[in-house]
Amino acid sequence: MYVADANNGGTLPPDLPTLAEGQYVTADMLLCPVTHKARTCDYFYYAKNNLEAYADPPNALLACDLPGNHGKEPLTVLFADGHVESADARRMQQLFSQPQNAEFAAALKAAETAKASNAK
Repeated sequence: MYVADANNGGTLPPDLPTLAEGQYVTADMLLCPVTHKARTCDYFYYAKNNLEAYADPPNALLACDLPGNHGKEPLTVLFADGHVESADARRMQQLFSQPQNAEFAAALKAAETAKASNAK
């Protein structure tokens, strides 16, 4: 993320496939090693314009597993400071309750709702 941020005038990429297109990551890095679904990206990503928009980067969500990648939990989570952790439902609720993660939580919920609607 930092490489993409520095090379793009301080902005974060609009989506994860953009990182592969720019050769910052390989396309297979966007696929969960556990799930084997036919899609180009197995992670949900929602970022503000740039890293400076995050008050607390070590606790600010940028990406996580798409629901259903490997059961209900834990989810693999990417934070704005670049670290990754495995987070269970309790940890995710902690993170979602932080004001800086409100937009991420709402966007993830909207994506889950849309996926459920499309499945019907």
